[in-house]
Amino acid sequence: MASSLPAPDARPAILVADDDEKYRTAIARALCQMGYSAAATDGSAKTVSTLRRHPFAAVIATVRMPTLRGAAMLQELARWPAATAVLAVGDPGTSVQVLSALRGRPSAFLANPFARTSLERELRQLLSDTSIDSGQAPSPGALDLSGIVREIASGDAQVPAIAPIAADVQRLLRDPEAGVGEVLEVVGQDPAVATNILRLANSSRYRPPSPIRTLRTACMRLGNQRVLALAQEAVLRDLFAVGAGPVQQIVSALWRHTQIKAYGAREIAVRAGVPRPDELQVAAMMVDLGELALLRVFAERQPRTASWREEAFLAQVGAGIANAHEEVSAELLRRWQLDSWIVDLARHHHSSPRHGGRRVDARARAVLVVAWAGACRAGFGWLPGQEEADPGRSLTVLGLDEDALTEVFADASDWVEDD
Repeated sequence: MASSLPAPDARPAILVADDDEKYRTAIARALCQMGYSAAATDGSAKTVSTLRRHPFAAVIATVRMPTLRGAAMLQELARWPAATAVLAVGDPGTSVQVLSALRGRPSAFLANPFARTSLERELRQLLSDTSIDSGQAPSPGALDLSGIVREIASGDAQVPAIAPIAADVQRLLRDPEAGVGEVLEVVGQDPAVATNILRLANSSRYRPPSPIRTLRTACMRLGNQRVLALAQEAVLRDLFAVGAGPVQQIVSALWRHTQIKAYGAREIAVRAGVPRPDELQVAAMMVDLGELALLRVFAERQPRTASWREEAFLAQVGAGIANAHEEVSAELLRRWQLDSWIVDLARHHHSSPRHGGRRVDARARAVLVVAWAGACRAGFGWLPGQEEADPGRSLTVLGLDEDALTEVFADASDWVEDD
């Protein structure tokens, strides 16, 4: 067997992940002698992912960088619950690369070889960090969700501010006649955006045969519309720097979800023959920004990290976001003076327009629903339970089936750019 789960136990449960069976068994035995409950598994991200729902207090994982296997393990550990501490074991000199990928959760690094005393010290400190928090935790009902939504709508609550370039990018996306010169004039006005476009254009998503060194080359190779989509992604990335600890982990997971959903939306639109796939890629990023706005305000109202590790609190936050994010997203996009088409789509990308409301393109809406569900199923949801998303009706609208959805998201992990 690849893994063995511990029996129910009052002691903190620790998972040890390494390819060497003798090594992981020895570490697990030492942990039991230290007073912990331990389980051991092989060091593949796929195997570790099957244990994500088990309530481990910490994971001790061997992460060899720079390797694809190590990168996959880091990506998997980033999806684990915020309350799970990670003690990464690796080669000397790789700690910065490993720990930067684990930011937002209690984490530490041990370079091989290490002493048992070092293991015991680091693990004790990690578990202490996850439990120390001052003050009395409020009940889940302490957040006035409806009041927060009203404050955002009225402008009284602090919400993300988007760079002015976003409206220009959106305008060009709606203009099929926009030429290279117009695109370069807009995306070249912000050096940071230009740098990030080139980084994304040279990423594993596109794997160009030779490096793309200029924005003009990017337009020629990828097309104007795709470059505009990359520009909007670069603009939005800066909005996803919220809080610290478990809040930052949740927001980082939301950003990964947003990237996967957006790129998936483009691929789905192409398969289904829905016009303007690049515009739908951007729409997939924009229509859920209300989720981010709500998370920002929730984090301000509940700064205690312990609450963000509590299942009841997260369930309430998730329910509040699900109920309110469409209206908040639409209000943000309207406030940023974006096109009415995307404002209306944001307001009704999950829920159907009510009688008397504006007509929303059913196929565009279906693309967003399918992309959202596909990202969640691929392991890139950001709240518990999202992996059960059902896009059945929307797939029917698009003339696609479950096999097509699986194929689209088969390489989803290659689409994420966290740098």
